[in-house]
Amino acid sequence: MAQAVKQVVPPALNLHIEPKNPIELEHMLTSLAALGRRFQSYAKEELDMGRGETAKLYISSIKPGSIDISLIPDFFEAGKHAAGAIVAAGAGDVLETVKGFAESIQTLFKTFNKPVKEADAPEISVRDCDDAVNIVKPIAEAGGTQTFNVNNVQGNQVLVFTVGSAEASRIMDHALHHRETLLLPETETRKSVALVWQKIDRSEARTAGATSPDKGRIEEIDPRAKSILFHEDVAEVKSEIMGEALLQMVYYVDVEIVRVDDKIKAYRVVGYHGKEPIDEVIDV
Repeated sequence: MAQAVKQVVPPALNLHIEPKNPIELEHMLTSLAALGRRFQSYAKEELDMGRGETAKLYISSIKPGSIDISLIPDFFEAGKHAAGAIVAAGAGDVLETVKGFAESIQTLFKTFNKPVKEADAPEISVRDCDDAVNIVKPIAEAGGTQTFNVNNVQGNQVLVFTVGSAEASRIMDHALHHRETLLLPETETRKSVALVWQKIDRSEARTAGATSPDKGRIEEIDPRAKSILFHEDVAEVKSEIMGEALLQMVYYVDVEIVRVDDKIKAYRVVGYHGKEPIDEVIDV
């Protein structure tokens, strides 16, 4: 009796998803698109291909029941069947590439499975944050598990790892938090500058946003009046400096410059060093 021979299959990155609830189509498509873009970047940067736009992942099969998707690579012409690419590149090379790419996804998940450490932060981009969020979002939102595995040409697994909904949610939370940190503008602080009030409201100090009913001028930065905010740690300073001769005084403060579209919109007071009458400043 002839011995059964295993069918030779293209090396692939396989996704097996078992959701608790239906997955929103947009989340699934966005997840796959993020994997595709990340594979292009991987091919260009890690493999030094120089033509990452033609290194694409193609869906070779989708199975019913739970969600099973096989992604196979094509390094050459867009639209060429991946099996042709395997013949040209060699199945072993393709397997190592797919395995390396899967390991890079696993590393991405590990990066955001905990709060990002300051030492690791310089290596993490906004795109990394976006990709992590988008790839795990189907399971984070719908619950269940998402398993990644890589098979060789005989169909044997050479790498496998699983992400559950709790881990997916942690990855999303940490990636979104670090994304916000990366998008915050650099803080420009000026020490002991002279603030002259133009208008001050009797309401509590404004600590958030970029506008405030309180207005003041800091001539050495910009002669035009700007909104005055207060850091929450020094919010009580506003009540301390309010008095009868408020508009006739100069107040010495430390401020953070708040910019929007590279234009100064406000000053945030972060320190207070006292006041003196404007007349005395002019006389000096």
